[in-house]
Amino acid sequence: MNILEDEISILVDIYEQEIRNIINEAFHYLIRFSKERKDRDNIQFFDDLLLNVYTALNGPDRDVLVRAVRAKYKAALIDEF
Repeated sequence: MNILEDEISILVDIYEQEIRNIINEAFHYLIRFSKERKDRDNIQFFDDLLLNVYTALNGPDRDVLVRAVRAKYKAALIDEF
């Protein structure tokens, strides 16, 4: 390779890294924006419900939640369709 090809290769690497950074920042922005909008409009989708239950069952108050649900319900039917 000559010097020009080396410089072009370096610039392409820098460009590709910047594109990855922009995509990463956009992804995180959209996640934050989506959460803020859903919180503001009091909206939850099925995935949000699953994530919230998962978070609660793995959080510090897990036992409190489990006892409360067991005291109120004898069984649970989970229909993912």
